[in-house]
Amino acid sequence: ARLAELRFVASGCGQAPPAGEAQDSPVGGDSGATLPWASVPALARLIQAASPVFGATGGVHAAALVRWDDVANPTPDAALAPLVVREDIGRHNTVDKVVGWCLRNGISPAATVLVTTGRLSADLIHKAAVAGVEVVVSRSAPTDVAVEIAEAAGITLIGFARHDRSNVYSNWWRLRLT
Repeated sequence: ARLAELRFVASGCGQAPPAGEAQDSPVGGDSGATLPWASVPALARLIQAASPVFGATGGVHAAALVRWDDVANPTPDAALAPLVVREDIGRHNTVDKVVGWCLRNGISPAATVLVTTGRLSADLIHKAAVAGVEVVVSRSAPTDVAVEIAEAAGITLIGFARHDRSNVYSNWWRLRLT
């Protein structure tokens, strides 16, 4: 592809998309698929267990992608396992690394759930939207602009996912209680 045809998503803090761009992001938010609410605490435990440096120090961030089908249809005898996990000092870098891993391995990020330890900023949610991710779960808080972008892009945004509690900020309909 020619350089002029490529679309870049900035990696650093404060790189929120221009007004209106997030709504144009390709998101599979209309798939109609749902996840069991019980998967949310399991995802919170997964990111803690799958990121040893974060668990030991709290000084880095971690991101993981989990196959949508594994989260949507958990089996009682199988532990939820990440498809890929990456740790880095930068929360944006972790998301770039897991999405990049999927793309390099021919796996659509749209077929995954993104789990992260970092604050959910507008630019991070924009990255998820461009990747086609429908659900983002974090141990941390979202910004108000991140919630707006998630709502417009059809992303279910879940923050403060710790233990058996969490907050759902957008597109709650994707979660089922039973």
